[in-house]
Amino acid sequence: MATADLVLSLLLLFSSLPSSIVAKDDPGHVNVSVQADYVVARTDGNFICATVDWWPPEKCDFGDCSWGNTSIKNLDLSNKILRNAITAFGTMRVRLGGTLQDQVKYTSKPCHEFKAADGDSNYEFIDGCISLNRWDKIHEFFNTTGAFITFGINALHGRVKGHDGVYTVAEAPALQCMHESLSFSDLASSSLRQGNELCGNGGKSNFLVDGNQYGLDLIAFKAMLIDEYAKFGGPPKVAAPGGFYVEDWYKNMLSTSGYGVVDIVTHHVYNLGSGGDGNLVDKVTDPKVLDNIVPTYNEVVGTIKSAGPWSSAWVGESGGAHSSGGKGLSNTFANSFWYLDQLGMVSRHHHKVFCRQTLIGGNYGLLDHDTFVPNPDYYSALLWHRLMGTGVLEASHDGHAHLRSYAHCSKNTPGGVTLLLINLSDSITFEIEINGGTKSYEREIRSRPLAKDDKDQSNREAFHLTPKDGDIQSTVMLLNGKELMLDGKNSIPALDPMVVEASDPLRIAPRSIAFVKLKDFNAAACR
Repeated sequence: MATADLVLSLLLLFSSLPSSIVAKDDPGHVNVSVQADYVVARTDGNFICATVDWWPPEKCDFGDCSWGNTSIKNLDLSNKILRNAITAFGTMRVRLGGTLQDQVKYTSKPCHEFKAADGDSNYEFIDGCISLNRWDKIHEFFNTTGAFITFGINALHGRVKGHDGVYTVAEAPALQCMHESLSFSDLASSSLRQGNELCGNGGKSNFLVDGNQYGLDLIAFKAMLIDEYAKFGGPPKVAAPGGFYVEDWYKNMLSTSGYGVVDIVTHHVYNLGSGGDGNLVDKVTDPKVLDNIVPTYNEVVGTIKSAGPWSSAWVGESGGAHSSGGKGLSNTFANSFWYLDQLGMVSRHHHKVFCRQTLIGGNYGLLDHDTFVPNPDYYSALLWHRLMGTGVLEASHDGHAHLRSYAHCSKNTPGGVTLLLINLSDSITFEIEINGGTKSYEREIRSRPLAKDDKDQSNREAFHLTPKDGDIQSTVMLLNGKELMLDGKNSIPALDPMVVEASDPLRIAPRSIAFVKLKDFNAAACR
């Protein structure tokens, strides 16, 4: 009995201790520090980007045919969910293109479908085309939904494949194809991209076009753009090369093309490996796997700085797992661990835009390829777009590696800061104390006198994201405990925050994600 009384006394004593004392040995208590005196990077105002590809319904991977009618050629532009999903962003960047863009011809006549290729081709499908009539419909759709378009043009037409597998240029046909593409892209495109995955270690093949030759082609293309768009006040931006990063190839391209030719340097990222990998769920919750792409981000920025400092860096395509994504992963809540972490990481590493493969199509679509209903990553992207401003802040913490933390200036809120907190752990609830430099944000809020009209400024807006029934492989996401569903008119649901006192405890449950908006952080970098 005496022993029981002693244990009870110790428990009561322990529970009465201040949290600052208990927290020293508590793995769940974490200090998150935000350096808000200056920004460490800036993103584009339309950082969120998604792709629409060319793949026909016959495209299958690992026995799964997940594309249906989602391509540039056959996507149902009258679908109300599709329209609502894009317009919910206000402005959204959409890249039109993909692997088969280098097999597309442009014509004013009715078009045939892609043909299945034989074994000697680098491509699964060949000899595609798009009609001017179809392009007019695409142009009208994206123009009326407020999208910014990056259009990928054919960069292989007119080239001859050498014995080494590298395509050399046949100048007249190649330039003719470029010229034909302009009649399609016209003023609908804010940027144009020549070719897809014609370089690098991955994709269809290595080095389909030599880096120096590609640079020469870009010079001719830029000159053509300047001439064609002179009467419209200037050409769209040139994005290149849209491939897997290889340092020497990228340096040769930039050095050969020279000053001001390439406006945007794009590279592709599939750092989770194959969509057929049975360990994808483990990968998206493993901090080491998520971090494995950081050296590439740094190297791309370093190459631009040394060989093309007039250019900016974009991730031009990334779906996490390649080959149409991972079935049972890419369209589920779990994928937001990877997706949102990459958005935070790439913005911190001086990239202006991140293009998600895909808006719709494959298993990695933001929208379901059959029903068009938003998958969890759609809501993750929309929350990022609405909450995270262009100013990137340094965020760090003293806790477990399974907590990921990122901070930006809040969008349209001078002085405000928005945190993105991702809990990869399946067992630890993290209790967060936020520090601005050396000061505790919560303690400062408690002691700060409020003006009469500033009462709401002491509130914290929280957007807690969890999976339905606690199953991270669920295709249904909950926001503050409420299931996110389309309404009866197929409209995107409201994404309302949970509003609490800023000084209240902030807890991030296991295997969950939170955006936290601090309107009164008074960040000097965000005013």
